[in-house]
Amino acid sequence: MEKKRITIFDGDVGTDDAMALYLMARVTEEPDYVVATYGNAPRAMTFRNTLVVKGLLGMKCPVIKGAEKPFDGEEPTCGDYHGKDGLADIAEECAIRLGIGEKGEEAMDLEAFSSELQKADEITYIAVDPLTSLATLIRREEVKKRIKKVLIMGGGFERTNKDHDSEYNFAGDPKALKEILESGLNLTIFPLDLTLTHPVMKEEIDLLESFGRDPEFIRILRKNHRSGIDLEGGDGAILHDTLPILYKSFPEKFSVKEKKILSDEWGHIEEATNGYSVFVAERAEEGFLFAMLKRGFGGEQGKS
Repeated sequence: MEKKRITIFDGDVGTDDAMALYLMARVTEEPDYVVATYGNAPRAMTFRNTLVVKGLLGMKCPVIKGAEKPFDGEEPTCGDYHGKDGLADIAEECAIRLGIGEKGEEAMDLEAFSSELQKADEITYIAVDPLTSLATLIRREEVKKRIKKVLIMGGGFERTNKDHDSEYNFAGDPKALKEILESGLNLTIFPLDLTLTHPVMKEEIDLLESFGRDPEFIRILRKNHRSGIDLEGGDGAILHDTLPILYKSFPEKFSVKEKKILSDEWGHIEEATNGYSVFVAERAEEGFLFAMLKRGFGGEQGKS
């Protein structure tokens, strides 16, 4: 009998998460499940935003209600980086157009989802948010043993964006991060050192818009671009969460190195000889992200 292999996308849907889902729907492959976790916005908003993105893209995958807060401490906030609604200020109008009510729809919680996952044989888990939902799920050994690969956007070695030389996702729940590092799972991490080096420039967004497809996602790109310049002093849109998606389908476009790392109480990570073994994505082929966005927006042939 053929093994049941599934892919889970766990995100706190803001602008870069939305573009990650866009690439999954338009270029690579749709996930089997999407978990909506707190992070870029409260869970109620990220759940609604996930339903909006799913509706705009015509995706069929169920949306799961992930964690609402970290194991310890207060829920993080990212201010206006992704818009007041967490989705470039288009969520409400799109929700009305798509018929998504204020509370969204009925959905499994993590407890019910963990039972559902025991029907799978092999799981690829992509986490681009604080890691509370994943850490909760792997506390069940029957789920943990089915997870064969975990791709995580988080952390930074030379580049950080939170206090204590930490990164937003890892700082969001340091206890969850520690549990995952200790889990023995096959982890590949996409840190800020990589994700910040692949900005999408204004003229590239202009070209994508000229193809006349998916205008809502052009608005999402432009909001991310403005925030990247105004709030971070960068020079383009930074789509952190797209890189794990592309790695899953095109690993040959990336350079990955095994390292031993430790984390501290703040979510700061560093290499250490007594650390936990993970793979760290260090480089991606120049121009590859934009080429895939171009394919998604119709500049090149999309999924076959």
